[in-house]
Amino acid sequence: MSTRPVRMGARVYGIACVMALAGCAASPQPSTPPPGGTSTPTHSVSPAVSVDPPAAALLTEIVLSPPISAFGPEWSEVFAVGYGDAPELLGTSLGGDGKGIHWGPSYGTQLPDGTWWFVDTGKLRLAHYSETGAYLGDLRLREEYLAQGQYLQWARPLALRDGTVVLQSTTPDNPEMLLLAPDGTLSRTPLDEWLSVHTTDGTYLYGFSDGGLMVRIDPRTGTSIPVLVLSAITEEDLRISLEPGLLSVTLGTHAVQLPVSAAGADGAEVHLGIEAAVGTDGVANILLSGLIEKTPGEVEDVLGLLRLRHDGRATIDDLPALTSSADPADGLRLGVRWGDHRPWLMLIGEDAVRVFRRTVEF
Repeated sequence: MSTRPVRMGARVYGIACVMALAGCAASPQPSTPPPGGTSTPTHSVSPAVSVDPPAAALLTEIVLSPPISAFGPEWSEVFAVGYGDAPELLGTSLGGDGKGIHWGPSYGTQLPDGTWWFVDTGKLRLAHYSETGAYLGDLRLREEYLAQGQYLQWARPLALRDGTVVLQSTTPDNPEMLLLAPDGTLSRTPLDEWLSVHTTDGTYLYGFSDGGLMVRIDPRTGTSIPVLVLSAITEEDLRISLEPGLLSVTLGTHAVQLPVSAAGADGAEVHLGIEAAVGTDGVANILLSGLIEKTPGEVEDVLGLLRLRHDGRATIDDLPALTSSADPADGLRLGVRWGDHRPWLMLIGEDAVRVFRRTVEF
C-alpha cells in the first residue's frame, strides 16, 4: 500500500494566516495509450485488493518521497481520454519551443452533476464528458472569445455549486474571466487587475493579486476583497502558510506546524508547491509537490498527498508523477467534486488525460 501514516506525536502549534498555493513540476510518467477515446481504468494503478482505511496519526513532520511507479490500491483510475482528430478525443497544440513539443488541454474540472468540462486548447473548444469519460459534446468558442480571434487563452477551470464553470484568462494584460453557465451560454467578467485563482468554495473564488495579497473574488462581478482565510466547502476556515522547510495548516480550530523534508536527503531544502481542496467530510486534501537539490546540479522531485482531519490526525499518500512533457502546467491537478468527499487527481499525459480518484475512506 502506498499510504503512509505520518510519524506519531501530539504537539500542536499556532500558525500565520496566509495561504500559499502553487503548481510544481515533477518528472514525466510514461503511459499506455487508451484504446479509442476512453479507457478501462487500469493505467498507473496497483492491482485491486481489499484495503483497510489507513491508520491516521497525529502530525509532527512530513517526509516526502520521490514519485512511485503507480498509484496505490486506495486509488482507482476513473477514465482516460486520448488525443486525436475525432470529436470524442482531445486535441493537442504546439507549445514550449513551438516545434516538437505538443501540449495537451489546459485541464478540466468536475461539475456537481458529475460531468466534466475540459479546456481543449488545441481544438478551440470546451469539451464535455460524462462522469466515466463518455463524450457528451462540445462548445466551440467563437472568435470573440479567442485572443486575436484565433488563440484559446483560457485555463484553470473551476466549477461553482450551481454548475457554472469559471475560466481564467492566461493573458496578464487582459485580466478577465469566462463563465460557462449551466444552460450553455458564455459571458465575460472583467477584472481590475490580473489575479491568480486557485480554489473555490462553490460561490466565490480564492487566489492572489499581483502583489501577493490573498483575495476572494466574485466571479460574476469581478470584485475582489482581501481575506485572511480560505473558505472551504464545509464552511470551515482553512489556512495554509508556507516557509522554507515548514508547512503550517489551520483547519477549523486545529492548527499544526510541520517541518517538511525529503526521504534520503537529510538537510536538503524542499522547494514546495501546494494545491488544496476540501470535501464534505471536512478533510483537507493538500497536494505537496517539491524539488530538492541532493547535490549541486542534481535535482529530484518529491511529492505526496496530505489528508488532514479536524483533530490533527492525518495520512500521506505517496504518488506517481503527475505531470509530463505534454503538461501545459496551467491548471489544477487536485480537486473534489461539489457535494462529494473523494479527492481526484488529474494527469495531462503524453498520450491521454487521465483522472484518478481516491476510493478508500480516511
